[in-house]
Amino acid sequence: MVTLSPIDPAVPASLNRFFEALSSVQTPALIWYSDNGERIELSGRVLMNWVNKTANLLIEECDLATEEAFDLQAPLHWRPLVVGLAALRVGATLDRDEPLAAAVCTEQDARFVNGPAYLLTVDRAPLALAYSGDLTALQTYADEVLDFCALVPSMGDHYEGLLPDESAEVVEGFTYSKAYAQIRQLADSYRGETLSGGQRALALMLSPSYGFDSSEATLSTLMQALAIMASGRAVFLADPAVEWSEERLASLLEAERAKELPCS
Repeated sequence: MVTLSPIDPAVPASLNRFFEALSSVQTPALIWYSDNGERIELSGRVLMNWVNKTANLLIEECDLATEEAFDLQAPLHWRPLVVGLAALRVGATLDRDEPLAAAVCTEQDARFVNGPAYLLTVDRAPLALAYSGDLTALQTYADEVLDFCALVPSMGDHYEGLLPDESAEVVEGFTYSKAYAQIRQLADSYRGETLSGGQRALALMLSPSYGFDSSEATLSTLMQALAIMASGRAVFLADPAVEWSEERLASLLEAERAKELPCS
């Protein structure tokens, strides 16, 4: 079994410390598959590089801070997942009612945001260097529209903001400390999963209709992903928008040494 030491078996005591520990992990933390052979593998170190850059972008360009409201309206994809983790890095509150900032992948996604000051556009193309859609068409949905793929490379590699207060609410009525306690409990259960034949990853299998379309759905997926990584395994995600045949999906799981883990 391949583990992600030094995080496993001792899970750090706080989410902030977990993010710092993940930054030193050289083995895979996230594996993403989509159609046309698209495959993205990020080590813990590289994943946290993306998360830290994105968190700095949210702070510097969107004025996001601890307990400021943030909304993620996007289909499941590794880049929106990074944006969601970055919002947790900052200590934002996931709230679609009155967000200061929101992130979307398309104009269709933007129709579901509720008048944020800042709208972050996230392109899903594998090698995207800029948003491929019409940025001007999105200007009716926010005061300012920002291009994630164009801006994030210039951000600092290390998180430059304040560490969020664990008593802050990640969603209404639910604090960061409570969320991380559940992440640790999930990590314990995932660590107990029996992996065979050198399996290294746990696969979150989500329905084709799944997306980051509510604060609760977003937090649930982020917590599951963090718990898998905290358990010492990698997260395997197969694009739920793709109509995978059972044979193709089984082949991917075998090739990536991943065990299917139904999404709760």
